[in-house]
Amino acid sequence: MTVLEFRPQRKKLVKRTLESGGYEADLYLDTSVSPPIYHFLVTQKDSSTILAWGQEKTAHDAERAAMECMHDFYQRTLELGVSAAG
Repeated sequence: MTVLEFRPQRKKLVKRTLESGGYEADLYLDTSVSPPIYHFLVTQKDSSTILAWGQEKTAHDAERAAMECMHDFYQRTLELGVSAAG
């Protein structure tokens, strides 16, 4: 009987955080696929609730998409007259 052992591969995780208007976007580079892919998660500052997420082929596109999401959320808070900080 042959027993196969699967060792989990450690992937290099590169993270960057952007902030705008009371919102944060965490950007992650996933190098476990080829070509690498850039993921982003948008949350309200000091909250773990994910408001938006996505993935892009380049770091520039992921940053742009995340900034657009944060801008849209901030504009909504202004329209509603609600503080983005809570």
